Amino acid sequence: MRVELLFPLQVIPQFIARIDTPRTLVGRLIHQLLMDVGKEHPQALIYPLTVASKSNVAARQTAANKILKNMREHSNNLVKQAILVCAGYTVKPLFKTTPKIRPLHY
Repeated sequence: MRVELLFPLQVIPQFIARIDTPRTLVGRLIHQLLMDVGKEHPQALIYPLTVASKSNVAARQTAANKILKNMREHSNNLVKQAILVCAGYTVKPLFKTTPKIRPLHY
């Protein structure tokens, strides 16, 4: 049975935030929903899932990678490109020390 997805894509971050829930049934439902969304709208999921796959929380990382693996079946190039782009991405501080704030003189 195929269910048409009728909810707005803006709610995806709320589902991504719960992909590592310890509640088994809720987790299964979220995973299935995200896999269904990934088939219809892979671009809407690729960034938040790639970020979640880099999480420091092992359960979150595993859950995101499971959904990305499923997405490879129908959107392999998109997943490969996203992983490639994020592989070299690191957050670097803008300043090594706190910059001194100088008053503006007009």
